[in-house]
Amino acid sequence: MTNFNDLSKKPIRFLSFTGFKLEEFLALLPHFILKFQEFTVEGKIRQKRKYVEYKSAYLPTIENKLLFILTYLKGNDLQERIVEMFGLSQPKASLWIHLLHSVLNQTLNEIDVLPARDAESLEKNLKN
Repeated sequence: MTNFNDLSKKPIRFLSFTGFKLEEFLALLPHFILKFQEFTVEGKIRQKRKYVEYKSAYLPTIENKLLFILTYLKGNDLQERIVEMFGLSQPKASLWIHLLHSVLNQTLNEIDVLPARDAESLEKNLKN
């Protein structure tokens, strides 16, 4: 099963899975953590309870969550393949993909590195 602790010890493989060098991944991680903690697993804004990592969780650490979504997006894999790589059921993988993709996009937007989506946005970004 793919996990952050094992993959982070293999820089070339880490880059091929995620598209990020380990240093880049670690620079993104604190921003991703802050944004992730704002949401419940169902994708709703967290209101009462503070986020807690459970050891029995399908993706037990925040590093594994970021690794999961970056691996999925980099490879543009079928969910069946990502299910096998991370040891999840297909419904759980789908739930995590939708949540983590949204969190990642919001994180990239907040730190102003989200790619331009149209010519107007690109032109505006290039002028700044």
